[in-house]
Amino acid sequence: MQKEIELVREKIRLACDRAGRDSETVLLLGVSKTKPYSALQEAYSYGIHDFGENKVQEIREKYEMMREDSLMKDCPPHFHMIGTLQKIK
Repeated sequence: MQKEIELVREKIRLACDRAGRDSETVLLLGVSKTKPYSALQEAYSYGIHDFGENKVQEIREKYEMMREDSLMKDCPPHFHMIGTLQKIK
């Protein structure tokens, strides 16, 4: 996962250079929907602190786990709604 994140960051940097924009102004959002908590922990450890979900229930569950995680106490993650809001079926 680390190599993929680094590759995306490099693509963002190159695109921003071409556009004359500061790459620090771009938010890299990890899409966490359908991913296990361990994947979020790994992404967080590589600097991804913003995650996208399309189910409120998933946000609640993952946020509670992350809030209690000692790795994330000083810098809690942020969740963003992405796509169409889904409901439990």
